[in-house]
This record gives sequence, C-alpha cells and structure tokens, in this order.
Amino acid sequence: MKIYKLSGEEVDYELIENQTYKLDFQSEDYSLILKEINNAKLSNFIDWQEGNRLGKLCISNYIGNIYFFKKTYNVKSVKFLKELSGVEQFKKVLNEIEQLSKNIIFSYNSPSFILREVDYKNTNPSTLLIFNYFKKIILDWDSTINLETSISRILKNPNFKYSKLYEKDKIEKIKKINNKTIKLIVNKTNEVTKLRNQDTHLLNLPLTQFLSRNSSESYFPTKSFMEKNKLSYDTLENRFVKHFVRYVASFAYRLNFVKNLPASVHDEKELILKVCRNILNKSFFREIGEMTVVPTNSTVLQSRIGYKDILQHYSRSQFGIMHIFEEFEKNALSVDLKRISDLYEYWVFYKIAKAFLGNDIIVEQQSILTEEGNLSYGVCFKNETISVYYNWTESKARQSSYSVSFRPDVTVAIKSKDGSIMKLIFDAKYKVERKEREDNTEGHVKIDDIHKMHAYVDAIKDTLFAIVVYPGTEFLFYEKQHNTSIKRSVNEIDTFIGVGAIPLTPENIEQDIQLQLLVNRIKDFLF
Repeated sequence: MKIYKLSGEEVDYELIENQTYKLDFQSEDYSLILKEINNAKLSNFIDWQEGNRLGKLCISNYIGNIYFFKKTYNVKSVKFLKELSGVEQFKKVLNEIEQLSKNIIFSYNSPSFILREVDYKNTNPSTLLIFNYFKKIILDWDSTINLETSISRILKNPNFKYSKLYEKDKIEKIKKINNKTIKLIVNKTNEVTKLRNQDTHLLNLPLTQFLSRNSSESYFPTKSFMEKNKLSYDTLENRFVKHFVRYVASFAYRLNFVKNLPASVHDEKELILKVCRNILNKSFFREIGEMTVVPTNSTVLQSRIGYKDILQHYSRSQFGIMHIFEEFEKNALSVDLKRISDLYEYWVFYKIAKAFLGNDIIVEQQSILTEEGNLSYGVCFKNETISVYYNWTESKARQSSYSVSFRPDVTVAIKSKDGSIMKLIFDAKYKVERKEREDNTEGHVKIDDIHKMHAYVDAIKDTLFAIVVYPGTEFLFYEKQHNTSIKRSVNEIDTFIGVGAIPLTPENIEQDIQLQLLVNRIKDFLF
C-alpha cells in the first residue's frame, strides 16, 4: 500500500490533518485491507469501495500517529506549531491549558460528579471540593439516586446482628449456666434465700458454700442471670453509615470559616445540614454507636443496596476530581489519533476566561452533557461581575433564545452597573478555510462560520456580538452599523455590536496581546 498527495507525490511518513490523499492498495486483498483500516481506526476517514484498488484518505480534526500497513505515519496540523509532530502538538496545547489552570486561584468549585472521573492521585482535596461532591449527591441528584434515597433503602433492609445479653430471672427458669452467669450471681448476692436443713440437695453445692462463706447460715440465690440473644442494629456497617452522615455535616460546618462564601453556597450549606440532622434524628441512628474503624472489607458495604452507595460516596470524597484537561492528558498517552478540535475549543475557553477574569476565578459549575451519544463538557468560571461559560445552552425553555437551542463554545456574561446582563459569544472553530474570498478575507475564516455568528446574535437574548475564534492569522469585525467598512484591527471598532473573527493559536504572543486588547476595550465600552 502507498499513499500519495493529490499532486502525485508519494508520502513518506508525514500526513497533514484535513488534507485529502490518494491510497493505492496495489494487490492487497479485500479482507486484509478491511482489517488494516479497522486496526488503524481509519474507517471514518477513508473513502473506499470493495474491489477498488484506489481510495481516498482525509483525516479531519485529529492528529497523532497511525500504524497502517506496517508503517507509522505522523498526522499533524499546519494551523499552529508547524515544526512539531502531531503528538507533540497535542501535548503542547495540553501543557498550555495545564499552565493556565495552575495559575488560576479556584476560590469555589461546584462540579457535577455523576459522570466525572475520580483522580485517585489527589488524596488531599480541598474542603470546598469535598463539600460540592456532597452537595451534588444530596441536593442535585435525582430523587431515585440521591443520598436520602440510599438511606431509605438501608432502613428498609438494615444490617443487623444478634448480641448476647443477660437478664435476671427466677432461678428455677435457668436452663443453662456458664461462667459469666456464675460471675454475675456471685457478684450480686443481695437476692438470696436461707436454706433449710432439709434442702440437702443444695447445701453441699459449691455455689451455696461460696455465698455462705462468711455466715453460719447457708444461702442460695433466688434469681439468676439468663443468657439471651437480642436483635441489634449496632453493627460496624450501620456505625459507618452514621459516621458518613456526620462526616458530611462536618464539611458543611467548615464552610462557616471560608471567607467571601457566595450567598448561594451558604444556602446550600444550610439545606445540607438540615438533611443530615433529619437523618441522624431517626430512632434507628440514635441506637447506633460510634465508629472506631472503617469496615472497608465488609461484604455488606461492598454489595448491599444503599450501603454500597455510602461506601462509594465516602471513597470518592477522599480524592479530587479530574479537571477536564487531565482527561485530555490521559488521552494524550494513547498511541492512536487524538481529537485536536475538542482540545482547541477547551484551550480557547481557558484563554478567554483568563483574559476576562485574570487569576482570581470562581469555578461555579462543571458538568458533562450528553448529546447524540457524544460527551460535551460544561463549566463556568466567574467573578463578581463576569461569568465565562463553556458549552452553555441557550434555549426557548430558558427564555434565552426565541427559536431553537444554541450552545456556543464560550459565552461571556457581563453584569453592568444597572444589573442588566450583556452576552459576548466566542465560538471556537478549528477548521480554517484556505481558499480566497471576494471580500478579501483571504479564506482565513470560513464564511459559513460568520453566518453562524449572525444566527447567535439574532436568536440569543442580550447578545452584543458573536466572534469566531480560529487558528488563523487575520482579525476582522463587521459592525452592525450600515455603511461601515470591515474592521481589521481591534482599535478600529466603535460599538462592538456585530460579528467577526479573531485568530488565536498556541504560543503566539502577538495574538495573545490582540485578545487582551479586545477584552480591555470591551470592558471600557461596557463599563
């Protein structure tokens, strides 16, 4: 098998992402070709029909390595960091996201953990991070799976044990005597009767002689302690459940010492404390003792309904939650192709959030949305007046779109002095149109993407502008005012009402400066 450029030049080992190549399978048979395509995970990128010797290959939005017909090919992007291989490009963007993240002060985290991955390397998560896990399982999760439901399931089928106790009863009812029974008798000698001379069957018993050792008379007990089995719920597993509820409440109490706690978090804290009190005030838990050791090897905790949920919550709360970029990092270790378009979008979100918010950022929410079988991440970084959303949904149901639902990559919501909200939309588009256009944009931004920005501005309530962010070279902005020329620099913009495009690529200082200039001018315009 050989790979050729459309010009006819044979490809040695380097392929450019989003370019079309010709495949010549030569004399290879159908089953082998199909096997190689599947093993290389290229079925979505190859156009080929059975029986044909030739096919086409175009790998879009992915970079990395492919192993195809016993040869390794480097699939790379020419949109940025052109001197690096595809694998190196992916890692470079990933490293920049990580550096941006490390420089951010996460004042408050509120992730949605139901579909997040636990970071078992982080054994010292913050109080706020743990609290927000508890907030999710108590306040946010559906009533069929939340903490109160798990507790209810435990109470319906609680773990129990039979414990031995000794109850006082008439001596003639005692059927079995053991060492403990005898000890209880001899230590409590106030319930005895004096024996008569005719009670010869009792006079010579060791027990009689012991009770009568300091007297000239002979005595025998009238009552004794009988061993009985009693049903008890004071098991290690139930002690663990009680401990967990107290553990949750303790993290809620700790928030009293966190400075500048948002009002919404304070309200959540009070609701969580109320739930914990209601659980602990149940008669079932009042009879349960204190936990001294976590029974992690208990089969009840590991498998029984309700109990296994509590153990899982406890385990997860001991660790941090992976940032989204860490999940990308996990993907970077694989030897397959990696989806650079998703990583670029998330990198753009971090760059814009950093430009608007600086380092003092509150992380308000983080979640995963499922759409058409694909996972879509959502998160919000904010401060007192500016919120930067990633994958925020605008819809008719939310009264933020008068027609269909939209989900721009990045939405910046700015609260003005009068309390009104103005939205700025930045939509990351990894694809770049290279063909020349009559409007002299030279194909750096796709016209279809500009059309989509018009849809955002038109449909989404309170939107000032919508801008494409793409890995190109040219800035442009179309102001809504009629009879104005295309603005090709930030300083030319007057009203910031319109649509446009801004280039942004990794390790490009000039483009970073241009983005910050745009952000500063927007703030001056709105404030």
